[in-house]
Amino acid sequence: MTRQTATPHSDAWTQYFDAAAADQHAERRRVHIAALAALLLHGMFFALRLPEGPAPSAQPEPLRPTARLVDFIWRPRPVEPPPPVALEPTAVEPTIIVPGPPEVDIVLPAEPIPVTFDPVVRKLEPLDLLPVAPPPPPETGPVRYDPSIEKPERLYAPLPAFTPAARHLRRQGRIILEAVIDKEGAVVDAKILKGLGFGLDESALETVSSWRFTPARRNGRAIAVIYNLVINFELR
Repeated sequence: MTRQTATPHSDAWTQYFDAAAADQHAERRRVHIAALAALLLHGMFFALRLPEGPAPSAQPEPLRPTARLVDFIWRPRPVEPPPPVALEPTAVEPTIIVPGPPEVDIVLPAEPIPVTFDPVVRKLEPLDLLPVAPPPPPETGPVRYDPSIEKPERLYAPLPAFTPAARHLRRQGRIILEAVIDKEGAVVDAKILKGLGFGLDESALETVSSWRFTPARRNGRAIAVIYNLVINFELR
């Protein structure tokens, strides 16, 4: 028969179970002692007999509250009247009644009364006191065109020619010029506002100088105006 060798781990479990068994045994012993003590106390309680005392005396009947009606008449305290107050006399303005005009009955005639008028012819003379507006000053130079001026119309306007460089590079667009149209409708003093280059600006200035217009007019009179001209260069 082979004998097993005890290890520290098995010894710890053995001690734990021994301690638990000892605690259960002590607990059972305490329960038995408590039950025996309770039986002894109950037996002593029933064995003792208490002496009988005198019979309790009858208690007196409690008092009941009673209600009684009492006639109560409330008499108000007399109030003394306030002392009289002396009123001061006030002055009253007398009312003056002004009689109106007497009523008059107006009687209209049955037939209308003819009325004659003598016409008076009076010669009206001009008022020398009113200021007279001076005549507008004569226009010496060209004025910028506005809607109050009659627009000049084209009479002769040939198109400028393309330059070889602009045609080769297919340069096209529009040129804006500012020119003065005199009283005879001729174009003078033209300048470029927006150009295209490649010789097209010079071609436009040379061509525009030969254009002719109807003169611009203000109040029916021919005037020189500053006018914008637009030339479109398009390759077809």
